[in-house]
Amino acid sequence: MGASIDEELPPALHCWRPMAHAAALRSLDAIEWVAVCSLTEARARSVQARFSVARCYIDFERMLVTERPELLCIATPPEAHCAMIEIAARAGVRAIYCEKPLVKNLAEADRIVALCKEHDVSFNYGAQRRYMEPYRTLQRALQSEKYGRLTSITIRCPPSPLYHIHSHSIDLLLFLIGGAPESVDARLFDPNAPDPVVLSARLGFANGVEAHIAEGGGYQVDLQTTELLLQVENNGAEVWLTRGARERLDFPPIRSGTAAGIEELVAALRGGSPTTGMVEGARLGMSVLQAMRY
Repeated sequence: MGASIDEELPPALHCWRPMAHAAALRSLDAIEWVAVCSLTEARARSVQARFSVARCYIDFERMLVTERPELLCIATPPEAHCAMIEIAARAGVRAIYCEKPLVKNLAEADRIVALCKEHDVSFNYGAQRRYMEPYRTLQRALQSEKYGRLTSITIRCPPSPLYHIHSHSIDLLLFLIGGAPESVDARLFDPNAPDPVVLSARLGFANGVEAHIAEGGGYQVDLQTTELLLQVENNGAEVWLTRGARERLDFPPIRSGTAAGIEELVAALRGGSPTTGMVEGARLGMSVLQAMRY
């Protein structure tokens, strides 16, 4: 996710480009990208050269002390996130875009929430759908009950890893439904694996909405209301409405969720506006993932 994932994306996800943090940063005129850091000098210099970054480092703390950045993007494995966020917050970083999953235990998630509050850090989480059309248009429509009252959401995809893939699914469900689930059940393949595969799941919410993760092809989201069925297909490229006849809705085209999430942080730095992927929401998503596992 740091720099190279755009070249690895299957054709069905080309509409999400730029997905990598590096390409998204370079696409934004409001960003002055001053430095990149990696564990190896070769990797750091490669990203520096490819994206025309001013300076590169292999020492994270030295980079923060030297550059004093306002905004930081973190694309490391989750095991490093808590420590990096603490170092960054104490160094004066005011906005952080952190890749998913946030962490893999709730104690670290609570620590990150506390750090962001203590140091007034704006935060966005790398579950991109909440920053993307058509999901934002759908969320507004559901809130206004434009298509009737939401009764259920089903996410259909192949059996997939809990943290790597379903951090996206859970974040999307929380974004569309609102609030925390009251009940969580999941069937996992090899629950003791580092990132167990989810076979199916059910979440029940206080407002009566039920959410399901079920096996299917691609990544499709079915939203049933009291009046009709909405279906988001091809990873967000198409939205269909069925009320008797089936028709394709004219929704805004997909734009990079990574870029949109970073843009929100720029807006927060300039005017203090809240972000969509606030740290408390990332922590809630982590708690749901842990409930699915344990």
